[in-house]
Amino acid sequence: EVNDKSYTLIANDLLICPPNFIVGHYMTSPDFECKALCMTRNVATQMLMHHEQDIWNKFLFVRDNPIIKMSDYQLEQFNHFYPLLKLMLEYNTQSFYAQKSVWSLVQSGLYGFMDQMTSNDTNQEDNSGRLTQGDLLFKRFFDLLTTNVKKERSVNFYADKLYVTPKYLSAVCKKVTGKTASTWISDMVVNEVKTMLTYSDKSIKEICNEFEFASLSFFGKYVKAHLGVSPTEFRRQLRRPTE
Repeated sequence: EVNDKSYTLIANDLLICPPNFIVGHYMTSPDFECKALCMTRNVATQMLMHHEQDIWNKFLFVRDNPIIKMSDYQLEQFNHFYPLLKLMLEYNTQSFYAQKSVWSLVQSGLYGFMDQMTSNDTNQEDNSGRLTQGDLLFKRFFDLLTTNVKKERSVNFYADKLYVTPKYLSAVCKKVTGKTASTWISDMVVNEVKTMLTYSDKSIKEICNEFEFASLSFFGKYVKAHLGVSPTEFRRQLRRPTE
């Protein structure tokens, strides 16, 4: 049972359980064998943020259809991906490049899962009729957030644009994804800041201005509160990948 609904899995089936899913009351055959990949909510969120907005259509579909039937080709892909990821995690190095390698491999695996969802004929049907009003509101909120993340960090701004109250918007986000609107905004801002500090040649002051923080000092306190170090120290650590 997944979220109180009964499902039957057979060989080569892939079961996807997003955050807040409850799995229980299971029975297995004597020859049952499976492989599992688990990630924290924060890692899953950051992975999703790097992909096109259409991923939320897939997320909402998986919520109601958690089983994907893999083809022989897709199963072979997974059987190469899984042991390689396991090996890299067991190596357990904390170096910058090793962590980036793991991150890149997991992203590649996510693309593979998305391809499996897209190529499954049953996933091609129009799912709009099954989306609740809360689902649609969250999708609109996420679309707004991705285009305004560098300028707007207030729940009130997004609630006004969506013609709902901030309390209602947060309640809907919490119900659909397990995270409030303010948490989504904060996570998105921090993710964008990390990306710019890591890959951009812009100065810290330029990044601060791009995100329209009130001052460089306030930006520094914001980054330290969320990343544990100042923007300068964050970049300094990137330059010392082997330490």
